[in-house]
Amino acid sequence: MKYEIVKIVEAQVENDENKLLTLLDLCKHSRLSETDVLEYINEGIIDFEPTSTKSMRFSYETSERIMKANRLKRDLELNFSGLSLALQLLDKIEDLENRLKRFRY
Repeated sequence: MKYEIVKIVEAQVENDENKLLTLLDLCKHSRLSETDVLEYINEGIIDFEPTSTKSMRFSYETSERIMKANRLKRDLELNFSGLSLALQLLDKIEDLENRLKRFRY
């Protein structure tokens, strides 16, 4: 029985990994270079998902976040510290807006 559960969990992980973006996919989708993406990772702006193959995989939400971060960085000429703060504040605003929506309904 435990073996079946392990097999099911392993299959689920593999399926989930197939839904994730590779570094190359993320670069293509965000139109950023690999160096740029790695810089965002090193600065803690985005993170990658742990996988069984130990390769970096990214969710689609990460793709959206890096594009938002890149727009903010470019349009407002922010450094990484300013960018991190801006994203934290935007995340907080979004969280509060979602809480307010749930409270209203």
